[in-house]
Amino acid sequence: MPVGLEQVLLMAGMEPRFAEALRTESVAALAKSGVVLSDTERAILRTVSAERLEHMAARVVSSSPEPTRRAFLGRASAVVVALGGGVALAAGCAAKKADSGETSAAQQSALDMRSMTRSRQKELQRRRRVQAPTGIRPGPFPQVTVGEPKIEGGLDPKIVKRKLLATSGAVRRCWFAKGGSRSPGGKLRLDFTVDGAGKVAKASLNTGSRKPNTIESCILATARGWRFPASKPRPTKIQVEYTFAYRY
Repeated sequence: MPVGLEQVLLMAGMEPRFAEALRTESVAALAKSGVVLSDTERAILRTVSAERLEHMAARVVSSSPEPTRRAFLGRASAVVVALGGGVALAAGCAAKKADSGETSAAQQSALDMRSMTRSRQKELQRRRRVQAPTGIRPGPFPQVTVGEPKIEGGLDPKIVKRKLLATSGAVRRCWFAKGGSRSPGGKLRLDFTVDGAGKVAKASLNTGSRKPNTIESCILATARGWRFPASKPRPTKIQVEYTFAYRY
């Protein structure tokens, strides 16, 4: 999954009001989030249903370490506060249109949102005064960089590269979900062979004679489940290095 889209989904998963803003004020919400998205990522956000968006966000939240969740909750809350002016104006208009003391469901929702936004803003200001020293940046986000693969065999190198990029999210989840979140990062080299039918026949990491740990076992299990186009009768040997790190 692209990093920009993953960050937006993490913010949506941690702050429901940010998720709502993505559906109702997507341009403003994305602009204030500070996340740079490609045209493809923006198209995905425009076309997915609210239910699908919620499901995607939940998956990203579940695979992210706690410090990252807290950091992106703060960023999402700040966006909601920044958008509060527009919400308050909408609530004011709704209140003026109410007649005979009766308030429609939509008007009441706008009024409730204005009250909630003000309350949330005060709480955030209080927390900043107590907890946040000046100059603190948002928390780092776990990322994995896929190195240039070495390929020997019948598979098209372009297909191999696309597959490695597409599966990098699963490799990242192995690293950070299985204990990598407690380390500053690292590198691993994966060697695997794709048989003529497109299945990964064998896979290994540069661990020497040492038994793979939990992270490495997860990556190996993930790699063994990959499927490539058939390239009979020639198998393909592939070597790729992954770099794991926290980045702002």
